[in-house]
Amino acid sequence: TRAFLGFNSDIPTGGIKGQPQGDMDPALKTFLTNFWTLWAFPDSDGRQRTLKQAVGAAKEAANKSNVKTLVGYGLSPQIYGCSDLLFDQN
Repeated sequence: TRAFLGFNSDIPTGGIKGQPQGDMDPALKTFLTNFWTLWAFPDSDGRQRTLKQAVGAAKEAANKSNVKTLVGYGLSPQIYGCSDLLFDQN
């Protein structure tokens, strides 16, 4: 494994700020959905995004689409390892 993506703090059971069990925080859900789509699939010009680019764009999308942002909760995605890793590299 050349990289690990995590967060700078724990995400409490049941979501951020103790939301009901089983409900994922909307900002976190938006981040995760966008991250995997952005990293796994090329853009409209056929260019792949690096891990760092996908994280940045997904974080921006999550913060724009939700009133309670990841940053507002003090959560920040953290890349450990190779930040320029492409999805299909091993």
